[in-house]
Amino acid sequence: MDANPTVFTNVFVDLDGIVYTATSGLHENGMKKHSTNGGNMFKDTVFSYDTLTDVYVDRSGFIYTCSNEGYIDIYSKEGEMIFEFGSFVTTTDVVGLFTRLPSIAVDSSGSIWAVDGAKGYLQSFKTTEYSRMVYNAMDLYEHGYYEQAMEQWNEVLKLNQMSVLAHDGVGKAYLHAEDYPHALEHFKVANDKEYYSEAFWEVRNAWLQSYLGAIAAAIVILFVLSKALKVVDNKTDGRLEDFSEQFWDRMNRTPIIHDFIFARKTNRHPMDCYYEVSKSREGSVPAASIMIVLLFIAFMLYQTQKGFVYQMQDVQDMDIGFIVFGFWALLALFIFCNYLVTSIYDGNGSLKKIFLVVAYGSLPLTVSLLAVTLISYGLAYNEAFLLTIIMIVGIVWSLVTVFIGLQTIHEYSFKETVMSIILTLMFMLIVAVVLIILSIMWNSLWSFITSVGKELIQNVF
Repeated sequence: MDANPTVFTNVFVDLDGIVYTATSGLHENGMKKHSTNGGNMFKDTVFSYDTLTDVYVDRSGFIYTCSNEGYIDIYSKEGEMIFEFGSFVTTTDVVGLFTRLPSIAVDSSGSIWAVDGAKGYLQSFKTTEYSRMVYNAMDLYEHGYYEQAMEQWNEVLKLNQMSVLAHDGVGKAYLHAEDYPHALEHFKVANDKEYYSEAFWEVRNAWLQSYLGAIAAAIVILFVLSKALKVVDNKTDGRLEDFSEQFWDRMNRTPIIHDFIFARKTNRHPMDCYYEVSKSREGSVPAASIMIVLLFIAFMLYQTQKGFVYQMQDVQDMDIGFIVFGFWALLALFIFCNYLVTSIYDGNGSLKKIFLVVAYGSLPLTVSLLAVTLISYGLAYNEAFLLTIIMIVGIVWSLVTVFIGLQTIHEYSFKETVMSIILTLMFMLIVAVVLIILSIMWNSLWSFITSVGKELIQNVF
């Protein structure tokens, strides 16, 4: 079906003089509530059908829309969807289904009247007990009767334990009653991250006020202990410091631990350390492999285990196989393609050295992913900039470190390194496209072979 142009399909003015419009050709904000300056009064994005045909507002402020697909949607005053029903049909006459739905209206008793423009008949829908309870609860909350609204929402939950609207309504009532822990529980069930963040902010403030004295005392104790250790160290002619140095020297003699310590130095002094890698004096594949595995673990934790406020997609809705394959495929492609490109353009780095550069350079990114995942459990929505800063620092740090590492092991100039990375990315894209084409061709060939095999089995044997 061709897309409709973006035009107003209907206008409605409610009892308070507020103008509502229905617009076709838009999936987001196709239904608008206009302010006096023409702006949209809905603070959040309102999703609707792109063939919206009519909008109606009843006495209580509930908004009704209909679309040519035959769907009727009901929204709250704030644009939050409450119910949806109806569907499209062409040949049969079934109550609740429409061939074309150009207009709706709502009478004083709350009954919805909808006309089928193609078949020329009128349908009416009465409110059920469940919908009346929902409307009543929302109306009570709107007028500030929070306790009564909570009682009504609890009645709704008796009929539907997993009602998102009911849990959200109960959570808001608890929020106004300053019962923040219970509000958190209901907002989590309703997946309302914005209000969950508000309740979490209050819970966290209460926790900090309760334990602020203990936290301050612990900081003071640690400070005093550090000063006391320094005094003891001075009185014993630096024996504690010597013991610490001896301990780290012994640890540094263990090859795998030495390589991990070297990786930490690499991200602080990349030019000097990667020079040692280029001369094969430092770095090992086992340590680098462990660091890549740690990066993968940190990446998967970041994707699936962030705090509720920042976990935008549930794990069960993710394609975990695609995420895992994408991580390893991009990593392998970059290393392999960079090796091929630099081999052509006189780069001195071997496949092993490129792998070591990428692995050691990934340490800041690994730390930032783990830090963001952990800290996300303690931050509210309006503190997201802190996580953004941590991620930017980790990504930029790793990119700069890897860039310097590639420049060092290939013995390139700055310009040559930039060109080699650009060519590497282009080659990665080409390889990915070729692999996709080969995969499609193989699937087609396999389907042909299996269909021929089935025909032979059925008709010959």
